[in-house]
Amino acid sequence: MTVSVTPRLENADVESRARAGYHQSHRKVDRQSRSPVPLIEALRTTLSICPVGLVEGDAHVAVEHALADAWDGLAGSNVHGMTAHKLLGRTERLVWRTPILSFVIERHGALVGGGSTRGELHGWEVNTLTASAVCSRVGRRQLKPMAARLNVSTLVDGVAAALVDRRIAHPAVVWLSDDRVRVVPTHIDELQSGFEQTIAGRRKRFISTLEARLVAQGWTREPAQGRFVYARQQL
Repeated sequence: MTVSVTPRLENADVESRARAGYHQSHRKVDRQSRSPVPLIEALRTTLSICPVGLVEGDAHVAVEHALADAWDGLAGSNVHGMTAHKLLGRTERLVWRTPILSFVIERHGALVGGGSTRGELHGWEVNTLTASAVCSRVGRRQLKPMAARLNVSTLVDGVAAALVDRRIAHPAVVWLSDDRVRVVPTHIDELQSGFEQTIAGRRKRFISTLEARLVAQGWTREPAQGRFVYARQQL
């Protein structure tokens, strides 16, 4: 059931206001003339006429804006870099069970940093009696399709073939002598592209598979000579 929650939203186009984002500068002007206490009281008033349970429709928009207005006055609201403007249009599973208003919000920090295809989900509980907020991590969401799993055995086949026959050129194989070779994984294009976590996983699987293959072909690793330097065992 859709509930009209606050007088300030009467006769307003709620969807247009949500799309406009209730610009942060509007809230800054308000905060210059009002202390946090009335803003928190306004949030309490908005919630007082909300039904218990999931807050939806126009009520969701009204509560979200009232929450953003009051956010800076809530103890603990600034953890994980959370700010008021990040709430608008992004709160999910908004639930009111007096005196707790809870919601989930998706954070994109890991994706922006190139570290993952998934966004972290944070769960917040706002205690309207104590004017405090507590955050917890509640899961992750796949934001972009995961990269197809790379068959590293094919890449190892190419390196192994170059070690058997020196006439076969390979970008990752550097001969140090007739019986010593350095393998450079970063010279393999397939191990260089993708998100950081994807690249790290591919390199780890490649190195593990490569080591097993080279041992089977009579090569041993020489850690003292540098990373990925191998010597051919003398028969």
